[in-house]
Amino acid sequence: MSIDNLVNTIKKKVKTVLTKDDLKIPFFLDSGNYALNYILSGSFFKGWPGGRVVELFGDPSAGKTLLMTHAIRAIQRRGGIAIIDDVEASYDLELAQTLGVNPDQVLIVSSKTLEDYVDPATKEKIAGHYSTIRNIVDSIRKEDPKIPVLVCLDSLANLTTEHEVTTDLSTPDMSKAKVVKKFMRLMGGYIRESKICYIISNHIISTMNMYGNPDTTPGGKGVKFQASIRLELKQKEKLKDAEKVIGVKTKAYVAKSKISPPFKSCLLDIIFDKGLERETGLFDMLKNEKIITKKNIQTYNVPGYEKAMYRKDIEALIKNDSFEFVKNLEKTINPDVVDTNIKIGVKMMSLDIKKQMAETNAEVSKTENKPVEDEAKTEDKKD
Repeated sequence: MSIDNLVNTIKKKVKTVLTKDDLKIPFFLDSGNYALNYILSGSFFKGWPGGRVVELFGDPSAGKTLLMTHAIRAIQRRGGIAIIDDVEASYDLELAQTLGVNPDQVLIVSSKTLEDYVDPATKEKIAGHYSTIRNIVDSIRKEDPKIPVLVCLDSLANLTTEHEVTTDLSTPDMSKAKVVKKFMRLMGGYIRESKICYIISNHIISTMNMYGNPDTTPGGKGVKFQASIRLELKQKEKLKDAEKVIGVKTKAYVAKSKISPPFKSCLLDIIFDKGLERETGLFDMLKNEKIITKKNIQTYNVPGYEKAMYRKDIEALIKNDSFEFVKNLEKTINPDVVDTNIKIGVKMMSLDIKKQMAETNAEVSKTENKPVEDEAKTEDKKD
């Protein structure tokens, strides 16, 4: 018997052997930024992977929760459902709505612990994050086995343990790393089988390490090993309009990736009331990744374009029609790749951009018509 026939026979007889379809990433979620999509997945039209664990960690106010919000919007645009465990009790549904999220279709829970525990005061059993998420996802899968599901944990650092909840504040708790590692062992296979995108936000804490990097993340190494992508976010500067701070510039760095080559970075402009700017950081990322190359001191070669261009011309091209620009780049960079997820990403992004343009035009129309209406009311009052 040939090796191929033997392998196929084993696959049919042993149900626990996984197939290519079992291992394939079921879907990707648009991050809201072309450059970020590329460093996460190797494509401008993919982003966060389904069926995998993603860890976002970094500075306060660097955009961790906002990136989760963009992922929630993306899953809703795909006809999926989002669950957020708001451990920090600070998720702003009104802001999420302004960024395009339908708040009525978001399932929000707020766990105290990773595992279940018995409340010392009421003696009631309280479900932790693990049981809560499993129950919700299982209920969703019973109703619809194929619907895309996103789970956001905000944040792992604020989740406590049964030991910490049920003992005195003065008693030190050294069990969290073990609990997190066990949790990730249990959740790892379940996330793949259930085909859910699982995004964890985490903090950065300082240690007494004198010889290496003193910064680390709470919860031990369980998440670090389990995560397919670890994205570090660092706030670089504040964005201002005159004297008013309107946003932040954040550096996103892929510290680990099993989806595409890691150690890539890009700069993101995060505007407080608008979210991510889709095309920001694209030129610099393309230059760093040698996708755009220098022809001489002032001009650059751009894939898909015959003539070399100045930086200002490339940036104008991106600003005027970034969607067509990256679509042409995608064809040039990956000409032989036939990827269903890329095709879906192109379609979803195209619809998303058209919807945003329609909403912007409607707002402009309202703004232009408002003074006329106000003037008419004033004239009526005078009469």
